Amino acid sequence: MSQSDFAKRINYAIERAGGPSALSRTTGYSLSTIRKWTSGESDPSRERLVNLADICDVSLLWLASGEGEPSNQVDRPIFVQVFDQELIAGDGSWLERRQPIASASIDRSMLPHCSELLIGIRLSDDAMTPEIPVHGFAIIDCDERFAEFPANGMYAFSESSSGKDISIRVRLLVRQTEGVLIRSFNRDHYPDEFVSLDAFSRFLIIGKCAAGLKPF
Repeated sequence: MSQSDFAKRINYAIERAGGPSALSRTTGYSLSTIRKWTSGESDPSRERLVNLADICDVSLLWLASGEGEPSNQVDRPIFVQVFDQELIAGDGSWLERRQPIASASIDRSMLPHCSELLIGIRLSDDAMTPEIPVHGFAIIDCDERFAEFPANGMYAFSESSSGKDISIRVRLLVRQTEGVLIRSFNRDHYPDEFVSLDAFSRFLIIGKCAAGLKPF
C-alpha cells in the first residue's frame, strides 16, 4: 500500500473521532503532529497507531494495512444504564450501590469514538440547557483516560469532602493556570465557579459527556 492510501485511512479514522482538533484534545497529541499524519508527511508510531484505532473505533488491521473493513462494530448497538442525577456519589462506588432507573439502546454510529464504558445520567436541573434540557440525558464515557480530566470539556463529577456524599453534577470544566473553572450553559441561573487546584484534587471525575439526549 502506498503512503497516500495509509494517509487516507488515517484521515478517515480521525474524522470518526471528530477531526484533528477533537483528537488532539482527547489524546494530547499536538495538532502539528496529527496534521503530519493526515498529510502523509509522517506516520504514527506503532503505539500511537494502536491508540488511534481504539479511540477512533476502527479495525487496527484495516488502519495499518487496509485489509478487511474499517470497523465491524458500527452497527452494533450500545446498551446504556441510566441513573438519576440525584444519586449520591462520594466514594466512587455509587454505581455498585444504586439501581438504574432505565436502560437505553444507542446506535454506535452516534458515538463512534467512545468506549464501551457508558452510562446515562438524567439531569434534574437546567444548567446545561439548551445543550441538554432538564430531564434530558447526558451520556457519559467512563473510560479511565478521562479520570484525570485530560482536556477541557463537559464532565460528570462529584466532590467528595470530609467523608460526605455529594450529588453528581454535569458541567463544563475549563482548566486554568491556578485552578479549574466550572461553567454551565445557563449562566443566568448558574454563574461560573472557580475551584483551586487543591480543592479540585478532591473531585471525583466520573467521565466525559459523549452526547446529550432529549427526555424519553
